[in-house]
Amino acid sequence: TRLCSLRTDMGVGGKLLDGSTERIKYLASRAKRQWFIIGVCLAILFAHLAPWVGKKGGPLRPTITVKFAVASIFFIIGLSLKMRQLKDTLFQWKIHLTVQVFSLVLTPLLMCTVANGLIKLATSSLDIDGSDYKSAISLLDGVKVLSCMPPPVSSAVILTKAVGGNEAAAVFNSTLGSFVGILVTPLWLLQITGTAAEVPIIEMMSGLGLQILLPICLGQVVRNVVLQNPDQVIQRFSISKISSGQ
Repeated sequence: TRLCSLRTDMGVGGKLLDGSTERIKYLASRAKRQWFIIGVCLAILFAHLAPWVGKKGGPLRPTITVKFAVASIFFIIGLSLKMRQLKDTLFQWKIHLTVQVFSLVLTPLLMCTVANGLIKLATSSLDIDGSDYKSAISLLDGVKVLSCMPPPVSSAVILTKAVGGNEAAAVFNSTLGSFVGILVTPLWLLQITGTAAEVPIIEMMSGLGLQILLPICLGQVVRNVVLQNPDQVIQRFSISKISSGQ
């Protein structure tokens, strides 16, 4: 009886161990697929714990490393995309028009309307001389300013690819939005804040060209001229995963 009981306990324990192992493998596979989001959360946590590391002039040198990271992502994107995809996307004007109008027109209008409504609510319910009111107003003003910014280039492309979206369209519209935003965003800020901002247009355009357009072109050159089997190389070294968040 004791022997049977021992065997039964060992069987149950083995099943529990197998179940735990399967759960660990499942969680590990999920974490591997969501490494980009997990990395973002960890980066935010580290920035909260040690903000001096990533600040301007800090050991990470963000003025250099951020530009290099963005350029690297777009080089990999240029290496991964086929020339036909880029050509086909170029003439999909309905997608481009929809994305640009939504990003640079509808989003600022919607967010500014909501923020102004919340400002009126705060004015009627909070003491205008108190710190809570001033903090609320500052936060809502920041929301309005943020809504006028063009879409973030690298993360927009990464997240689009991660969910299986049209990567080529994301690349095109992120790039186009960044260039159009140089002209549109100051006009929105003038309308919202009432103050004009000096924009170094030539400097910003050259910076975007060096960080986005040039790496994509270099990636296309490597794909179509240097490599004989680019898709095989990309798949073998999982290059595309670096720029997809998968």
